[in-house]
Amino acid sequence: MTTQAQKNPLWFSIVAIIATLWNLFGVIQYLSDVTMSDEAKSLLDPNLVTLMDSTPKLITALYALAVWGGFVASVLLLLKKAKSLVLFQISLIAVILNTAYYIFFTNGPEVVGEVAYYGLQSTIVIVAVILVYLSKKAVSKNWIS
Repeated sequence: MTTQAQKNPLWFSIVAIIATLWNLFGVIQYLSDVTMSDEAKSLLDPNLVTLMDSTPKLITALYALAVWGGFVASVLLLLKKAKSLVLFQISLIAVILNTAYYIFFTNGPEVVGEVAYYGLQSTIVIVAVILVYLSKKAVSKNWIS
């Protein structure tokens, strides 16, 4: 037995578009970080460059999983595909692990500035949680299938 997707409310479509743009910004930031030239790095604070260069490959992989997973999930949400939920959940886990690494195992908050660092990281985690909640709601209401 299959269920047909219900017409979703306008606010849902608007939020899905905003989520896609938010996650696209994350993808752009990720690509900027991993492709940054040594010349560009020379313009940054040396402590930030040290932090960036000392990041383990596993953490960089989590970063990639978080942003690409969130972006693809957002596009799937726009396309009314329930698979978005699983990708948002994976992205959220990657966001939490990545954030925990920088908070507990690096001097990231001191290098970037505690207010800016915690503010941005909190926002990223909160948005990821909201997107998981939204996609769960969309599945349960049959807005997506």
